Amino acid sequence: MAQFASQTVEKLYSLQHGGETCFLKVGSLEIATTPDRLADLHRRAGLAISVGIDARVVSPEEALELHPLLVRDKLLGALYVPDDGIARAVLADKVMGELSISRGAQFITGCEVLAVDQSDGRVTGGQTTQGSFPADIVVSCAGIWGPKIGAMVGMPKAIQPLAHQLCYTAPMAELAGYIGEAELPVLRHQAADLYFKQRGQSLAVGWYGHRPLAVRPDDILSCEIAEIMPSQIPFTPEDWKGCHGILSLRSFRHLRVPALLNR
Repeated sequence: MAQFASQTVEKLYSLQHGGETCFLKVGSLEIATTPDRLADLHRRAGLAISVGIDARVVSPEEALELHPLLVRDKLLGALYVPDDGIARAVLADKVMGELSISRGAQFITGCEVLAVDQSDGRVTGGQTTQGSFPADIVVSCAGIWGPKIGAMVGMPKAIQPLAHQLCYTAPMAELAGYIGEAELPVLRHQAADLYFKQRGQSLAVGWYGHRPLAVRPDDILSCEIAEIMPSQIPFTPEDWKGCHGILSLRSFRHLRVPALLNR
């Protein structure tokens, strides 16, 4: 899995579009506020190094230099992975799609698969909202819709889509000096089930300590109906109750959250 992750980073980092890379190597910081958590970070740094990933445990002072929103109180250290970062998935898809088209592939956008045709135990094509397409091989890359596509050919898929809460802060004065899409390391506070990603002068805040939010693939809206995109469903503030540890960041006592989006 570590090798797979490293290969993915290098692949996306090598892709360019209009002079922009498809992976922002901003690094990552996972903080420790207890001795047990710090010991675990040292253990995991050793595991990372053993599989060729550059990782080290940094002091509280070094962590503060890397991320200006941290405060010294209770901070014992952090695991720093400089080659970690943020994938620009949409841009990467665009680049790989254009490369595939240049080599003969055909892409049909806004096209929903309605059925997979079969004959004598083999697939023969697919029925879609844009017509029928014959095919000797059908590859399901449907992600959260995987179980729905599998059911079309009687193939159970061991995939359970789960919703994940994500919200964005209002612009923060502490980030006013940053003009790029993301320059600060991805920040993780695993003891509180929280992570933070810079988004210009704001932060994206994710929390996975809430109850499991299972989603039925059949309930996911189509592209035509979805207000933003099918994967975004109504936000549930009720499920953020019990979220602790946010005060580890200096500014979160008084942040406004103007828009809540679910991912």
